Amino acid sequence: MYCVLSKTHYLDLSINQGEGEYCISTKGNINVNDYGLSKMCCDTEFDEDLAIKLPTVTEYQVLDNILIFRGESCEIKFEKQ
Repeated sequence: MYCVLSKTHYLDLSINQGEGEYCISTKGNINVNDYGLSKMCCDTEFDEDLAIKLPTVTEYQVLDNILIFRGESCEIKFEKQ
């Protein structure tokens, strides 16, 4: 896959943290590589769900102050406050 933009991303959960890379091949298409999270106990159920679903996203969209990631079985929204 050719990347127009490839960057490192950081994921800070309630307890654990990790980093990985993402690749944007065309506008609206993204590939988030899996990342190595630290293994301390105990993140929230929400954190664990996010850590599992984020690497499965394949599309992104920005609407005003909302960033939306979509994958085969998920939709994740981040809102800038």
